Amino acid sequence: MAKSDRVARQIREEIATGKHGGPGDEFMTVRDLAARFQVSLSTAQKVMKLLKDGGLLVGETTSPSRLTPAAASP
Repeated sequence: MAKSDRVARQIREEIATGKHGGPGDEFMTVRDLAARFQVSLSTAQKVMKLLKDGGLLVGETTSPSRLTPAAASP
C-alpha cells in the first residue's frame, strides 16, 4: 500500500471519530499534514486529493479545505 493511501486511511479514521472537528470546520493545510506525518509535500497533496475525491473535504487551492457533511457520517 502506498504511503499516501496509509496516511489517508488514518486520517479517514480520525475524521470519523471527530478528531478534526465537524462539517464546515477547516482542515489542516498540506504543509501541516506533511509535517505531522513526516511525508513530502507531494505525498501530502496526494492525501488531500484522496480525501477530496472521497467526499470528505472540499476546498480550492487558494483557501483552506473544509470538512464536508459526509465527514460526519460513520
